[in-house]
Amino acid sequence: MTMARETNHGVDPVLAAELALVAKEADTRWSASFLIEPRAFVAYLTARVAPGAQDASEIRSHVADLYLACGCTLGIPEAVRIFEAMLGSQIAVALRHMHLQPSAIDELRQMMREKLLVGGAGRAPQIAKYAGRGPLRGWMRVVITRTALNKLREQTHEVSLEEALLDLPATGTCDPLLSCLRDRFGAAVDRALEGAMRVLTVDQRVLLRQRFVDGVTTEQLARLHRKHRITMARRINAILRALRARTEALLANEVGCGHSTAVSIVNLVLSQAHVSIRRYLESHD
Repeated sequence: MTMARETNHGVDPVLAAELALVAKEADTRWSASFLIEPRAFVAYLTARVAPGAQDASEIRSHVADLYLACGCTLGIPEAVRIFEAMLGSQIAVALRHMHLQPSAIDELRQMMREKLLVGGAGRAPQIAKYAGRGPLRGWMRVVITRTALNKLREQTHEVSLEEALLDLPATGTCDPLLSCLRDRFGAAVDRALEGAMRVLTVDQRVLLRQRFVDGVTTEQLARLHRKHRITMARRINAILRALRARTEALLANEVGCGHSTAVSIVNLVLSQAHVSIRRYLESHD
């Protein structure tokens, strides 16, 4: 019976030795700025090796980034300084299309610094989650964008399409970051809504136009179409729910985001009366 070779935290000894060599490469890259005790960095790499990995080729590609992340996790001042400079440039790249005001950029930078480098009660800094699967700059841009969209999700309420149809006054916040997010995604929501509207049947479009453009009440529609008032109300609501679901699905596909993020974006845009089915019907029918 062949005995299994001893492992280090589940890593084969041969791979562990290879990681030690990779660590030396990273040490050479950053030695002029800051140093990490070799065993500490090898342990850091070992904890981030993909399960079942046979070699260190993947982690070698981004070992310099991992060295910087490790330095930040350990709180080494020079590593933190370098990371903060990189963070500022990546915020500019990630949000370049949002035309943020300086105050919004400063707010987001502070949020990102706390999230990535400080952490919170019982929560480690998020930089510790970087595992070297891709460039650190790309990873940072993803976290920045998610943080901005999470803020959107927290500060917008559920807005029904019927509210948007009626062009209710904007109820959203004047927060500059949210305003820029709204400006960025408003056109995409408009296109998604237009795509969803094209799927409606002629009867459905006529019913929506009667209700929201011509101002016919639900009770009047029920008499006109010889339906019970509750039946008519349910029919209109079903059309609106399906329309919203299609709008969110089309938006998620265009923006490349998940369903929950699409819901949040639609909430934000509708909360600012940016998109109105009534205006759409008036201009297209």
